[in-house]
Amino acid sequence: MPEYVSATITHIQTELRKVIVGQDEPIEQILVALLAEGHALIEGVPGTAKTLTVKTLSRILHAGFGRIQFTPDLMPSDITGTNVFNMASSSFSLRRGPVFTDILLADEINRTPPKTQAALLEAMQEGRVTVQGASYNLPRPFFVLATMNFVVAPDGRGGSNVVTETRVFANSPGATRAFAAYWRVIYPGSAIIRRMWLRAIERRATA
Repeated sequence: MPEYVSATITHIQTELRKVIVGQDEPIEQILVALLAEGHALIEGVPGTAKTLTVKTLSRILHAGFGRIQFTPDLMPSDITGTNVFNMASSSFSLRRGPVFTDILLADEINRTPPKTQAALLEAMQEGRVTVQGASYNLPRPFFVLATMNFVVAPDGRGGSNVVTETRVFANSPGATRAFAAYWRVIYPGSAIIRRMWLRAIERRATA
């Protein structure tokens, strides 16, 4: 079994590195969080292949992929879904939100109000969502890769809200942590950019 797991991880890393260049540490952290049945938080700048990484991972794993762009006006129901009245059956049914997927990219989570953040964090910690008093289980596996801007004003100005340390990285014994992995990402150096250009040229030549 250990050999099988090791071979599987190596295969996933190899496939990801065929597409993603210069992000070995984030790839490793994502896989650690995924194996631990946790979630990952990236703090960084735009344009560092976060969406491409998650899309590629879901393709390799043959898993469902979803993306939520967090904005200041995003409501909890925009994540979890809402009950809709069906005229034909005279009953309510759940219109599922984007959280009902296997691998979810939660982009710029710090731009949304705390109440909406809480809806996602509950789904991550409990593996289910509550809509108008009814609970619904999320798919298994369920993995969230959340991103957060580098600079956030202390009072939340500029459309950003801090994901508080007590909510994200709980220090009390036995407390469930929202994220199993956290790291910062910066733009790659000139050597990595050169590798990216060479790889793009090679792909175009063989296309």
